[in-house]
Amino acid sequence: MKIASIVLQIILALDFIFAGTLKLSRAKMMVEHWNAYRYPKWLMFLIGIIEILGAAGMIGGIWIPYFAIVSGIVLAIFMAGAIYTHIFRAHHPIKMASHAFIVFVLCMIVVLLHLA
Repeated sequence: MKIASIVLQIILALDFIFAGTLKLSRAKMMVEHWNAYRYPKWLMFLIGIIEILGAAGMIGGIWIPYFAIVSGIVLAIFMAGAIYTHIFRAHHPIKMASHAFIVFVLCMIVVLLHLA
């Protein structure tokens, strides 16, 4: 189970580094999506920082499991917010929230693997 957790943590860290970097760099595609979400632009920056910190927590959690647990919980909460945002604020088709749902599940699996 330890290997499965490490693999998931690395996958999640890479995903959140990518997503956080897009937000921090204000990539055109991300700004367009953010306009559909109808949230203030400063929140995009803040979420980008938290995603990068969460990615660091996932990596640090390989050696200090508490970091993976905390990061997994925080990032799962963010993914629940992303699912809500896609479906209810931006009125995207449900498939647009599928990535956030998958990442939510992976975050929860990491938490459960560390608590088991």
